Amino acid sequence: EGKPYMSNVKLLPENLGGRVFVVASFDKETSPHLLQHKIPMDNKVHSIKGLYAESSRHTTYVFNLEKELDWDTSLSWSAYIAKDLISNNNSIINDILPYQFDLFNVNHVVSFHNTSPDWVELKKLYNFHVFDEDKEKLEKYSYSLYNVGDSDIIEVLNYTPRVVLDEWEKKTTRWFLTKDIKKGILVNSIVPKFKGNGSESVEILEMSDTLERIKFKVKSDKPVPILIKIANFPNWNAYQDGKRLKIYTASPYLMLVYGYGDIELRYESLLIDNISLIFSLIGLIFLFYLRKH
Repeated sequence: EGKPYMSNVKLLPENLGGRVFVVASFDKETSPHLLQHKIPMDNKVHSIKGLYAESSRHTTYVFNLEKELDWDTSLSWSAYIAKDLISNNNSIINDILPYQFDLFNVNHVVSFHNTSPDWVELKKLYNFHVFDEDKEKLEKYSYSLYNVGDSDIIEVLNYTPRVVLDEWEKKTTRWFLTKDIKKGILVNSIVPKFKGNGSESVEILEMSDTLERIKFKVKSDKPVPILIKIANFPNWNAYQDGKRLKIYTASPYLMLVYGYGDIELRYESLLIDNISLIFSLIGLIFLFYLRKH
């Protein structure tokens, strides 16, 4: 946990809902990544940046978002930062932040400063003091919990997404960091023309703690586009009445399905996963055999 220079540590309120984004630069905490991990673990909440952030398809977007909030000292490590696209105009940043947060289902931010006048401070959490070699106090950073939105992890779209068939990374990065994000999500393939009318709603019926299985009901009498704010990956499958639904990739790398009624989303093993497991077990048995002989 690094040097004990944090004081007055307080837990987050219970049942926050949505995800928490922890904005804590390396020089404003006792060791790099500390708060990004300690806060979610201590409070059992979901966050959007962890130790293995660089392995996610959302890496670029999360690090660019963090750069918007803390341009001077946020670390990018090996992630691509679109510095030429990130605005230095606070009014533009404040204009697009709600849309960026909504995409990642971020309803709360823990930060050492209030970026937007729209953020509502809910609770003061920690004080972090920076000392020099002679243990003289140089700076003090006060972390607070802010409410920044009221998004849902699954929502029905009342528009038809725009299609992007080439240069996906380039175009979605530009879309994410400009006012174009306000026009709605992009998709990387042709999708049905269905759209909601605004009267539909989504009810979560069951949800595992790790979000690997979600059952929900879409109150509609016809298929509608349903945005699921979880990173798309080949292991995901969606089912309606036992029939598999096609999962489309929505910007930045979220999931989009078309359906209504009871739908189940499951993270399931692929054939390659099972084959890898079998070979691993064979290897372990062989090593055990060698050790015995």
